[in-house]
Amino acid sequence: MSHSKRNTSLAFFTSYERSLLRNSWGSQSTRLTRDSFLPFASCRLCLLPARDPVACSGGSKADVFCRECALNDLVAQRKEIKRLEREWEDREIDKDEAERLNKEEDARRELERFERTAQGLEVNGVISNGTSKKRKVEELESAELPGSRKMKSGDDKVDRTVRADIIEKLHSLISWYICRLRHPSGFLESM
Repeated sequence: MSHSKRNTSLAFFTSYERSLLRNSWGSQSTRLTRDSFLPFASCRLCLLPARDPVACSGGSKADVFCRECALNDLVAQRKEIKRLEREWEDREIDKDEAERLNKEEDARRELERFERTAQGLEVNGVISNGTSKKRKVEELESAELPGSRKMKSGDDKVDRTVRADIIEKLHSLISWYICRLRHPSGFLESM
């Protein structure tokens, strides 16, 4: 046998390889025997002669079933459909719950960021390259502005009460905003 007939590294088949494949690969025509067909009036589900036969016509031909086999199959299909529907509903509930939790987490983070900014714990400034920086409380307290005066002990108490009032008002504003996010139509759910 020559090299060309045994070479398998080509991108196409040689005539020899094609003749080898023709014998063992592809569609082959064979004669169907009696074992390939069901006997007349046999159940399509249990493959036995039908007991108490019923027929379902679907188009031009009718299928024959045992009444018991047909009912068992219908009940099994109904159970499977209900199981799949329950799984789908559970997935939808989990998806809605995860979405609700994400919205609440985003609102909580936004509220915390707003509170930190309102309390002066965090100030967002823009640097020349467009990135934001955070200044901590220590930096704000250590920095003295020209013409500013040091606070006395009485001023500190007043400042704390003013900040508490501002924070309380911000809480009510943000809770109103969160309520509007949850109920955009403006109607609240009954409690």
